[in-house]
Amino acid sequence: ELDLSSNALTYLRTDVFPPSLETLHLSNNFLVSPDPNCFRSLRYLSLSANRFYCDCTLWDFLEWLNSSNVILGSPVQEYKCEFPAAVHNLPL
Repeated sequence: ELDLSSNALTYLRTDVFPPSLETLHLSNNFLVSPDPNCFRSLRYLSLSANRFYCDCTLWDFLEWLNSSNVILGSPVQEYKCEFPAAVHNLPL
C-alpha cells in the first residue's frame, strides 16, 4: 500500500510503481491525464479531487477505468473535469 495523497503530483512515470503494488492513494493531487499503464497491478485506486483535463488525452485512462476490475476509492461519478473551462465540473 502506498499513500501519495496531497503531494501536488502532476505526472506519474509508467515505471515508478512496482508490479507488487496493489493499493494506491493519489487523491488531492494535480494529475490531469493519468496514464493507465501506471495502474496495471492495482486492486484499489483512489484518485478523487484531482484536476482532470478532459480532452482526447484522457481517453486511454477512461477506457481503462471502464474495463478494469480496480476498486475505486470513491465512485467514478465523483471524478470531475477541471479543464477546459467548457467542461469544468462535469463528471468524467
